[in-house]
Amino acid sequence: FQAALALGVKTSSQQAEIQLERGAACHSAGSWAESVEAFTAAAETAREAGDANLLARAAIGFEDACWGEGRPHRAALELLEEASAALGESESTLRMGLLSALARVLAYRGETTRAAITYANALEMARRLGDRQALASLLARAYWVRGPKTLEEVLAMLTEARVLAAELGDGEIESEARAWELITWMALGELDPARRDLASFRELTHRVRQPFFSFVAEHIGAAIALCEGHLEEAEARAERSREFA
Repeated sequence: FQAALALGVKTSSQQAEIQLERGAACHSAGSWAESVEAFTAAAETAREAGDANLLARAAIGFEDACWGEGRPHRAALELLEEASAALGESESTLRMGLLSALARVLAYRGETTRAAITYANALEMARRLGDRQALASLLARAYWVRGPKTLEEVLAMLTEARVLAAELGDGEIESEARAWELITWMALGELDPARRDLASFRELTHRVRQPFFSFVAEHIGAAIALCEGHLEEAEARAERSREFA
């Protein structure tokens, strides 16, 4: 994609599309800074072209890359709100993606009430439209935007997300849901199911082959081992997690 851009692209919409693909590829490879750079470029091009759909896709990708890198979310919030205003209120997959990203940003910033309302609206839209892919993606973020929900309710939502993602063959959503399931089991103090599900999660990360999920698997594994008093295992897993990070 970098070579394509260097060779020259005829139209601004093609430039934006290539930057979106470049951003997604960098994200999957764990290159957060390059991913942010690509999505920023795509957003600028989309803004200049007045293309609301491209701007929405750039905003969604930008938020995901910022979250992965742990950056401050002010820029992501502003871009998502700009894209949301440009796209309008009509129901669509893009609209749900914007709401999902916005809910996570708001939750991350501590604006829990607004985050919960935004998330609930997106979930209702996904179920109303029968968009199983969007629904799975939304449900996989249930822990982030749990609001007043109990951990048991969150666990049920994450399980629904994982099952849906497996049916759709979407390993990335399935990995995200599985990771948060593990964290929810730990939050409940249930280490046996957490340890059991960790093995399945590690197998899944080998299939997905994204460094971020491998980092998460070892990170959670180290935490479980530490809780159980297995210090040598905890240290070994923590070291592997650091290497992936």
